[in-house]
Amino acid sequence: MTEHKHWAIALAMLLGGGGVAWATTTTPAAQTGDRVVAVVNQQPITWREWDRRMQMVRQRNPGQALPADVGQQVLEVLVQERAMVQEAQAMGIRVTDDEVANAERAVAQQNQLTLSALRDNMARDGISPQAYAQQLRQQLLLQRAQAQIAQERVQLSEGEVTRYLLTRAPRAPERIGLAQWLVPTPEDASPAQLEAARQRAEQIAQAAKTGTPWAELGGLSVAPNASKAQSTDLGWRNTNDWPELFVRAVAGLTRGQVSEVVRSGAGFHVLQLTGRAAPGVDLHLTLTQARHILLRPTEQLSMPAIMAQLSRWRQQVVAGQADFAALAKAHSQDGSAAQGGDLGWAQPGQFVPEFEQAMNTLAVGEVSQPVVSRFGVHLIQVVQRRQEPMTEAQQREWARQQLREQRAPLVYNAWATEVRAKAYVKVLAPDL
Repeated sequence: MTEHKHWAIALAMLLGGGGVAWATTTTPAAQTGDRVVAVVNQQPITWREWDRRMQMVRQRNPGQALPADVGQQVLEVLVQERAMVQEAQAMGIRVTDDEVANAERAVAQQNQLTLSALRDNMARDGISPQAYAQQLRQQLLLQRAQAQIAQERVQLSEGEVTRYLLTRAPRAPERIGLAQWLVPTPEDASPAQLEAARQRAEQIAQAAKTGTPWAELGGLSVAPNASKAQSTDLGWRNTNDWPELFVRAVAGLTRGQVSEVVRSGAGFHVLQLTGRAAPGVDLHLTLTQARHILLRPTEQLSMPAIMAQLSRWRQQVVAGQADFAALAKAHSQDGSAAQGGDLGWAQPGQFVPEFEQAMNTLAVGEVSQPVVSRFGVHLIQVVQRRQEPMTEAQQREWARQQLREQRAPLVYNAWATEVRAKAYVKVLAPDL
């Protein structure tokens, strides 16, 4: 019994439990001639849907003996999915045709296939383009439901956010600022010269510790044969970027205090600690500068024509036969056309998800395939990227997102259990 339960969990994950792997079609039985094997809130699940899932299970478990009740487990997964899809729709979640089309192209690109090749593969598995589009629609629907449930049900206190930043965020190394007086020594310095330089450095260190202003230390009486002392503000660095002997010399000092004399190959140093920054949160935002060409469907310009035109321009840019910025200036239907399609520097979340997801997969200089968004169809080129430190507010939002993602599966599974419990389900084929 326990083995079957574990297998059922794996089966649910494989077939779409959690709403992200596979979704089901909703073709009425009367249109297909399929017999109805279950009803979920008055919506049928057909034998054809169940059989397609069974084929997937067999394909993904070749040569394995499946449990005797695998048919009922597959049916339960379909029931669970159907109930969650209905609930997501009741929550007001919608997926547009353009979003489905963009998802299908993304799947093709991820598998390094053309759209027609992807559809050929689906056809060999017995899945029509319409059925596959419905699967993608419901997959997107449940993904959005999961995000919305996490947003609504994961409650975070400011204390939890602070603790996460202190304990789990990547930490920058300690930074220290140093100034020095250096009494240099030549490589071939005699013992007398070395001793004179050491004495002068000791004199500077003692004077600094007894309150002589730092800038006036070079005017002290000079020991015989000693070189002239040189003052330098060495600036700020991470501790691991300073010479180890400098780090040891100022260990335990507070801001403004002066070290003992330190000898190096360059001479004798007197160091002042100008500041110390404790290890802090080391979080950065990736900023992207991109440009695009946007075309919008009209009665005169169909979606297939737009896709074909943008694909041709992409090939020309990749082959070095055309300049992306020039094409954008001449043809883009966006306000950025005058700037060659340049969108400036953008932070994460600045663009609509379908645009940003495609942009983030591109290397610098790379040009995307046509990308459908709610604004039209884009051709995107990444110009450059850079990183900048997060502000404190951005750090806290990052921590909230990390905590939300950690807890999302728990609240989503609880929601799925609630949805299944309140659904009206009638199984009409208990012998599956």
